[in-house]
Amino acid sequence: MDSVIAYNPQAINGEYTYSKYSVLARKYERPLLLSMKIKQIIALSLLGLALANTANAGLVPTTISKIDGVSTIPLAIDWRFSDRGLTVNVAAVNGGYQLTARGAGNVTLNGPSPDTASYAGTLTGTGYSLTANFDSNSQFVSTGSLFTITGNLASAPVGSTGTPEGLLYSANLTSFGKDASQAAIAFTTVFNDSWSNQPMFTGGSKGEIVYLFDQVGLGTGYGRLSALISALGANNLGSVVGKNYTAIESIATVPLPLPAVLFGTGLTALLGLGRKRRAMAQSI
Repeated sequence: MDSVIAYNPQAINGEYTYSKYSVLARKYERPLLLSMKIKQIIALSLLGLALANTANAGLVPTTISKIDGVSTIPLAIDWRFSDRGLTVNVAAVNGGYQLTARGAGNVTLNGPSPDTASYAGTLTGTGYSLTANFDSNSQFVSTGSLFTITGNLASAPVGSTGTPEGLLYSANLTSFGKDASQAAIAFTTVFNDSWSNQPMFTGGSKGEIVYLFDQVGLGTGYGRLSALISALGANNLGSVVGKNYTAIESIATVPLPLPAVLFGTGLTALLGLGRKRRAMAQSI
C-alpha cells in the first residue's frame, strides 16, 4: 500500500518522531468526517426544533424556572390537557396556606405536533381540581398536594385504551416553580392511576408539569397571577389570603420522553462522532 511520511510534532525522549499515514486513509478521512459533520448538524437541528416548541408558541410558558433547579419547556411532542376559565385562590389552613385552582366546563386533550388533532370533552364531578399546600413560611409542601381532572372526552385518540371518562388525569404535586417574567407558576408531578396514565401518552414517563398562567401575563410579564407570584417571592402568602384570581388557564403535559423521539433520528451521531474518529486513527 502506498504511504506518505507525515511529520509528528510530538517529542519522545527529547527527539521528534515521524509516523506513516495511509494514502487511502487520508483520501477517505475527509469525506467520512464531512458526512459525520452533516449528521451532527441534522441532530442539532432536530434537538433545536424540539426545544423551540413552535407548536406551543404563545400558548404556554416557554420556560418555568426554579422547579427542582431545572428549567422545563413544554414540548411540541407532548400530549397535553388544556383548561380555561379557572379560579385560583389562597386560604389559610392548619397553620399554613393552601393554594387551589378549580374549574368546570370544558376540557381538551391536544395531540403532539405535527398531529394537531384535539379531543374535546366536558368536566364532570370535581372537574379541574388542583390543591397545593404551603407552610407558614410560604414554602411548598408536597404532602397532600394533588391535581386531578375528572370528565368525559367525546372521542379518544386511536391506539389509546379504555374509555376516556371519569378520572382522566391524576398526579401528586412534587415541587413548585414560578416565573415573574411570564406571570406563570408550575408544579412538577408524579402520575397516579388514571385514564391518561398509559404508554401511548406517557411513553413510560412517571410525571411531568402542570402550568397555571394567562395570556396577558405571558406577553407582558404582568398578568392575573402577578400579585400571587409577588407574595410567593416575598414568602408572604398571608397577604393574598381570600383573594380570587379568575380567568386562569392551565396546561398539563403528558409527555413522550425526549430521548425516545430523538434517538434514531440523527442525535446518536453526536455520540458516535468521537468514537469513529478514534477508531479510524487506531486502524491507520
